[in-house]
Amino acid sequence: MSWVARVHRGVFARVWAHEGRYSVELTVASLDGTGPFFARGQAGADDLRQVVAALTREALPAPNVWDTEQQSPPDAEPVTGPQPEEQAEPEEPEPEEPEPELRRWSLTLQTEAAFGVSSDFFYNHLLGVRLDFRITRDILLGAYFAYANLNARDGRADNIVLMLQFEDRIRLSSGLDLTIPLRAAIGYVPFNGPVIRLSAGLNYAISADFEIGADIVTPTFWILADGGTAVTFDVGLEATLRF
Repeated sequence: MSWVARVHRGVFARVWAHEGRYSVELTVASLDGTGPFFARGQAGADDLRQVVAALTREALPAPNVWDTEQQSPPDAEPVTGPQPEEQAEPEEPEPEEPEPELRRWSLTLQTEAAFGVSSDFFYNHLLGVRLDFRITRDILLGAYFAYANLNARDGRADNIVLMLQFEDRIRLSSGLDLTIPLRAAIGYVPFNGPVIRLSAGLNYAISADFEIGADIVTPTFWILADGGTAVTFDVGLEATLRF
């Protein structure tokens, strides 16, 4: 206790009652390693204070009696003031990865099935190529040429389809080259009439050079030579080479 309280000497008392009188026991502990010192006595209610004072003088060594060789002071603890808070160095932002080189041109091979939605069901099929120029990373202009196997009055007819196309892409991920291409195209079928094609699908770049895609929602309007209009819903698959 003396060591914890940082005092040179400590006095500890035990007091209890016995046969109508107080029994007093004093113990003195000294930080210089001597002792402990004891003193015992009995007192009544009237002289308790005087007896305790006398026992204290008896047990407590004189202030000038101190064994410096046996002294075992507590380890001194360095006094430290408040330490300034370390300021965290500002973290340098990680350098952003540069965007891959923009490939301006792409060549696409496409196959497309067109299903008529009129009361008389019919089927057209197209197999074509498209050359696209990339204005920005997500906006493209393209020219399309296709062989077309078309439904005709007398059965099937072979023809060609020429179209110009505008495309805008919606990116689904910053780390994955996955896009939704929104396309609008206008073209012409010789000896038949104009054609208008709208589409939305999904495209995925396998690498910087190759891309695959599908046109899933593709309403197409075929304006016929007799003034009528045939409507088809198409499904297309394509593979693209970027360069």
